[in-house]
Amino acid sequence: MNNPNSMSEASRRVVSMVARSVSLALMMAGVSSGVFAKQAPTDANQGPTEPAASKAQDRHRPNSSLQEVVVTGTLLQGAKPIATSVISLGQAELNATGGNTIIAQLQTLPQVDNLGVSEASRTGTGGAANINYGTSINIRGLSPFATLTLLDGHRMPPAGTSGSTVDPNSFPSIMVKRIDIDANGASAIYGSDAIAGVANIILRRDVRGAEARVRYGWANGYSQRSIGVLFGHNWGSGQVTIGFENDFHTALSGLDRNFYRSNQTALGGLNYDVTQCSPGNIQIGGTSYAIPAGGVTPATQNLLVPGTMNLCDVAKYQDILPRVQHVDIAMTFDQRLSSRISLHGDATYAKRTILMKGAQSTGNLAVPTTNAYFVSPPGATLTPCSPAPGSPNCEQVGYWFGPDAGVQTASPGFSVNYQLTLGLNFKLGRGWRLDVSGTAGRDHDQSMTSNELNNGALSAALASSSPSTAYNVFGGANSPAVVHSVFNSLFYAPGYSGEQDANAKVTGPLFRMWGGRVRAAVGGVWEHDDLTYGINSGAPGQQLVIRRTLGRHSKGAYAEVLLPFVGHRNAMTGIQGLDLDAAVRYEDYSDFGSTTNPKVSIHWKPINSLTLSASYGTSFRAPLLSELVGPLNGVFVQNYSDPLSPTGSSVGYTLGGGNPALKPETATTYTLALKYNPNPRTHLSVDYFSIDYKNQISSYLSDLTILQQPAELGSLVTRCPSAACSALVDQYVLGVGPNATKEPVFGPILSNPSVFVNGLELNLGRTRADGFDFQGIYNQPISGYGIVSLGLSGSVFTRYDVQFTPSGTTFDEKNVIGFPPGFRMRGSVGWMFGPLNATMFVNYVNGYTNTETTPSQHVGAYTTVDLNAAYHFGYVSQSRWARHATVSVNVINIANTDPPYVNIPIGPNGGGGFDPNVGNPIGRIVSLEIQKRF
Repeated sequence: MNNPNSMSEASRRVVSMVARSVSLALMMAGVSSGVFAKQAPTDANQGPTEPAASKAQDRHRPNSSLQEVVVTGTLLQGAKPIATSVISLGQAELNATGGNTIIAQLQTLPQVDNLGVSEASRTGTGGAANINYGTSINIRGLSPFATLTLLDGHRMPPAGTSGSTVDPNSFPSIMVKRIDIDANGASAIYGSDAIAGVANIILRRDVRGAEARVRYGWANGYSQRSIGVLFGHNWGSGQVTIGFENDFHTALSGLDRNFYRSNQTALGGLNYDVTQCSPGNIQIGGTSYAIPAGGVTPATQNLLVPGTMNLCDVAKYQDILPRVQHVDIAMTFDQRLSSRISLHGDATYAKRTILMKGAQSTGNLAVPTTNAYFVSPPGATLTPCSPAPGSPNCEQVGYWFGPDAGVQTASPGFSVNYQLTLGLNFKLGRGWRLDVSGTAGRDHDQSMTSNELNNGALSAALASSSPSTAYNVFGGANSPAVVHSVFNSLFYAPGYSGEQDANAKVTGPLFRMWGGRVRAAVGGVWEHDDLTYGINSGAPGQQLVIRRTLGRHSKGAYAEVLLPFVGHRNAMTGIQGLDLDAAVRYEDYSDFGSTTNPKVSIHWKPINSLTLSASYGTSFRAPLLSELVGPLNGVFVQNYSDPLSPTGSSVGYTLGGGNPALKPETATTYTLALKYNPNPRTHLSVDYFSIDYKNQISSYLSDLTILQQPAELGSLVTRCPSAACSALVDQYVLGVGPNATKEPVFGPILSNPSVFVNGLELNLGRTRADGFDFQGIYNQPISGYGIVSLGLSGSVFTRYDVQFTPSGTTFDEKNVIGFPPGFRMRGSVGWMFGPLNATMFVNYVNGYTNTETTPSQHVGAYTTVDLNAAYHFGYVSQSRWARHATVSVNVINIANTDPPYVNIPIGPNGGGGFDPNVGNPIGRIVSLEIQKRF
């Protein structure tokens, strides 16, 4: 793809790929993957019903005969998933959350965590590669890669410079009819990635007329807005619905939140200020000499006092959240070609632009005596800069370049993602049908940081004996020309990924058993994935340019059968219904081999109001292409939180990159479910889940707290100075010795590194998690006063055991920082009375233990209260502008409650007195929304 931003060329390529995919699906003679069930009436315009009796209102009602009804969790036509409680959120429920984006709306669910790939943090699985700060759905916090995100039941091209996850914010929320969350392993149904579960985003179809929605929200130092429009037309035998949305939110600066700081002593924590400051600190041997304000020269060297130290909080200048804008378009269409054949499809386009501002570079610099501004403390003993003969003596200076190059660095980026899906349905007779479909899509991501530190130019400037070209790190001013020569490097990371798949499926009834008809589905799938990504790094004309083009294809076959042993015809006391569902899927990959995954479920109704279910299954996740062969193989200079350092932090090297020897992740899951509906107003459910997740692929490249976890991750850390550390530095940094494999170094060369961390992608972990999900809904009409509703949902882990390395100890990580909270809950009280619909929500996350400090810290519980109120003008007036018009007010975190204090340093886009995986740094957000249908 020569020009990924050219939509005409992109469209031609997508249409061509879809055509090839559909042709291949048709040739597969009768089988397909998918989740389309029997056609049934649905309402594409959800929300409270206004007074009937207007023709204008009738034209918004969909024609159900045109629509495919997508069912999540099964391949069978007309069936419901067995042994799993699918959480379904319609437009009304999504809007009531007050979230400006789909991911913000979904993260109100107790089952969806904010770990890994998110705007708020780059820690955890997937965080290191998320340089464009995309988002993902992470069910149970197991991994953002362990949740499969679908659109109308089919796969989407992954986003990100490493082609890793589907960003749910890539779709206009005004086009979303509902989102289904199946928090259960489902590889037997959907294949790779469905270890923790599936999120299925269902688009609206057959909307007649137009709809517009405007939303604006504001908080202290932060604002967000959303503008969406939707158009639909029906011509009897077909329909088309198109939606557009533009979402935007400002950045949230660390300067705008008092709890975001390095020096946390006032909060009862530690001082995580760094020693790389301006003015900085001279380090000779084990002695520190603070450079005084105003600087120091050879004539004033007596001002350098041994044992003194400058400390500073340079990280506070970075953004906690980036500035983000989305432009999203989606379209659905259906066309009945004959009484037996129909065509359907969807198409999406999304562009996401970001700007993230980080703190300016710091470093422990080796300054030689040849430097024109060199100053040494009186009587100090210096050592040679290197073992090479004739090497000058050096001293180390901890320095921050903020006053010279600006306190912040800017990293703009963008993501462009588009796809097209076409499908044909054939009614074969006797209740059987054939579904064939093809999907093709592309993604282009790019991240860039200009004016980066040029290590070669810096070394030359530090060694220069000429005042006009030497860099002064001793407190004096530097000329713009010298600063520009040192900060002329560029970091550019592009990524191009694509996905094509073809599916074919036949489904229908086989024969009648005692409890009803046996239904079956048999299908096949072909998929191709490709990824081109890499980096440009360095000064103009001297850039390191790396590109990797990777590809894989897979093919598979699957089947599902539903056996109804007891139904309404042969029901008996204690057994009103008894069904058995069995599914199996086989897939063969071009790069690592094949895998077979079964799932068996049983469904028992002892009485009509009570259902008991159980299931067993296995799931898998194929390694990402970027995990197998990463272009960012290199050594990264990073500042770690270090309990063994007198300053609380240490600077060291981290080896990062891909690993072609990776194996697939695997999981075994068990579930037990109970559903109780004693009357139409009351719905209760409790689900037990048990997951054994093995061969988890992990990389600790971006985990700056790894030194705080010696028992769990000590095997990945080599302390310096030591013979082992010297060997690693020789091999990867200097490229000398018998095992030399010199890698590019991102950051200044360290004269005395403190640690060397293995941050490669590795099959390291195993997680065994057990727990319960629960949900209760109760509605009570009150004569003359409307309807009062009560709701409660939650997720509880009874076990969360993690083995970090294959031969390591298993640790109980339930209620431990960096892992999902042991208990999350969301309760609601609602009141619907005439035109008014108001709901108050209470969100609760239990306290947990912060093990990243010594001694461990207990972190308090986090409770917030939200409010949503909507007024529907169509209840009180049928005028043109009142009909189908709604005004909503939403307040998230009414009390403006700060996140609970957590004693951790500022890390990549997080930390600094709060845990971004649990607490929301924005605080109270007040939003106003106006919605109108025409």
